[in-house]
Amino acid sequence: PGSARAVFVSGTTAFVTDEWRGLMLIIDVTDPTQPALLGSYDPPGASEGVFVSGTTAFVADGWEGLQIIDVTDPTQPALLGSYDTPGSARAVFVAGTTAFVTDGEGGVQIVDVTDPAQPSLLGSYDTPGSARAVFVSGTTAFVATGWEGVQINDVSGCEPSCRVDMNGDGMVNTRDFHVFHTAWSANNPIADWNGDETVDTQDFIAFLGDWVVGCP
Repeated sequence: PGSARAVFVSGTTAFVTDEWRGLMLIIDVTDPTQPALLGSYDPPGASEGVFVSGTTAFVADGWEGLQIIDVTDPTQPALLGSYDTPGSARAVFVAGTTAFVTDGEGGVQIVDVTDPAQPSLLGSYDTPGSARAVFVSGTTAFVATGWEGVQINDVSGCEPSCRVDMNGDGMVNTRDFHVFHTAWSANNPIADWNGDETVDTQDFIAFLGDWVVGCP
């Protein structure tokens, strides 16, 4: 009944942003001929874009910035955290623990979401037009900017300074291993170490390799 703006499908579940009503709808599409509403979440803004990683939904929420929502139970989604962008958040793409938010006249905001409860800015860059949509492949971001076309940017320097320091205490030790193992066991998206949107053994192996090396 509203105005669907964006959709992201994870498994048999579709996440739809309804800009007019300002909702994120969660729909069971196991049977595509009979989609069924599982739940919804009402963020404070316009609900323009959505990206789902594991059990976490990231919503580009217009003037209310980035909203991070726990969808472990799709019938009862719950807010984990938010980040207030300077412009109007229109779309979001998440690679590993980094969220790329197209922010209209605010360009692209690059946010560390390692801890969804405390997202923090890694960096940003202006675009010649209004940043509307984004796709990230490896270390390259492709940004749709309206009449200015597609801008292609190197984002290789936008990862957190030391990812393996999981608890942020400035040291790499068994505490960080414990934090990662807990997240990995819970299928938490912060444990998606190789950024393939799946938490599996390959992520554990990749983290272990980085943990042994430590921080530069």
